[in-house]
Amino acid sequence: MPAPRALVYDLDQTLIRAEVFDWHLWLACIGEALGQPVPDDTDWGAHPIHTDHGLLDSLSMELRGRPFGADERVAFEARLYAGFDAALEADPGLYVPIPGARELVAATAGRAALATGNLHPATVRKLRSSGLDRTPLPCSCSTPGIDRTELVARALRRVGWSEGGPATSLGDGVWDVRAARALGVGFVGVAQSDAHEERLRAAGARAVLRDYTDLDAVLALVDSAERPDSEASARSWLAPREPEGSGSSN
Repeated sequence: MPAPRALVYDLDQTLIRAEVFDWHLWLACIGEALGQPVPDDTDWGAHPIHTDHGLLDSLSMELRGRPFGADERVAFEARLYAGFDAALEADPGLYVPIPGARELVAATAGRAALATGNLHPATVRKLRSSGLDRTPLPCSCSTPGIDRTELVARALRRVGWSEGGPATSLGDGVWDVRAARALGVGFVGVAQSDAHEERLRAAGARAVLRDYTDLDAVLALVDSAERPDSEASARSWLAPREPEGSGSSN
């Protein structure tokens, strides 16, 4: 058996599901903050920093030609948290763990951390709603100026990883594959559909899961996962925000 590695999990669509609500709330809040709707054909994979802070800044520059202001950020966050709270009051279990996620997080306690582009207060709400807060999970959340690669590295360092050491990252986005490759760590993709899996593999993912129900197999996989291949033909993922068959482009 391979030795247990340091692990880092992404959050949205990797440990939890509620992406349709989450996406529409985020788009509504950012559109209001920017004073204009975000275009439907936005190429999210082309944005340089895949965190809430990074996307706010790059969208503001792209759509308005200026940085997102500090006062605007405060107002945006207030709207966002109010939206979360209203939705969670109506449905406390809105965020549903991917099958087997609670068991996986519990089984890897002490050697796993979370790296998410969400703001920290949003992350806390999601973990509580999904029941994933029952196991301590060090979090590395969106921070101004910090890109995805550094976000993942910070999370791994919190569970004892040092550069060059063995580790595995689990994520659902092309940007997660890129961060793992940049850090030289193993990667396991988490896909929602065949098309999603194809995009992750095109980005270089060698292993892709749909859920974590076979815990023993998952643990063996994450402790032997390989660094992603070179990115040959990755197509940007516009984020699968609608269920399969709903008419979404994903």
